[in-house]
Amino acid sequence: MATVDISKKQMIMEAAARLFRDRGYTATSMRDLAKAVHLQASSLYNHIKSKQEILKEICFHNARHFLVGIEQIVKEETGPAEQLEALIMLHLRVATSDATSITSFNDEWRHLEQPELEQFIKLRKRYEAHFRGIIEQGIATEEDLKAIDKEIRAIVKDAADFSVESPEPDPSELWTDVLLPVEA
Repeated sequence: MATVDISKKQMIMEAAARLFRDRGYTATSMRDLAKAVHLQASSLYNHIKSKQEILKEICFHNARHFLVGIEQIVKEETGPAEQLEALIMLHLRVATSDATSITSFNDEWRHLEQPELEQFIKLRKRYEAHFRGIIEQGIATEEDLKAIDKEIRAIVKDAADFSVESPEPDPSELWTDVLLPVEA
C-alpha cells in the first residue's frame, strides 16, 4: 500500500509541476490537478494536504539540490575557475534532470506562505552568498574571471533556459557551448 501511495503522490507532484509551469500556481486549481491525474478532487487529499504543500515540496526539493551541490563545490580544494565550472555544471545537471519542476521552482516560489517563504528565502540567500563568494574569490585571484564577472549570472540563466528547451541535453556539451564565446 505504501508503494502505491508514494507513486500516486509522485504522479500528483509531477502533474502539479506541469500545471504550475503552464498556468502558474495561482491559476491552477485542485480540480485542474485532479483532472490531470484522473482522480476526484476530494481523492487528492488522500495523498496530499494542499496545493501549498505541493509548492513547498517542489521549492524545497530543488533548493536542497542547489544548496547541497554548491556547498560541496565550495568545500572542494579547487580554484575559483574550477568551482565556477562545477557551479554551472550543477545548474545544468539539476535543470536537465527535472525541467518542469525547476521551472515551477524558479517562477512560483513567491507564492509560498509563511513561515515557509521566510525559510526558502534564507536558503536562497545562503546559496547566493556561496555563489557570490566563488565569483569574488575568482576576481581577487584569477584574471580570467574578471572578463566574465558581469556576465556570469546571464550565462547560468541562458544555459538553464537552453537546457529547459532542449530534450535531454548533455550538460558537458552545454558547458562548452556556453563558455566558448567568453573564452574566444
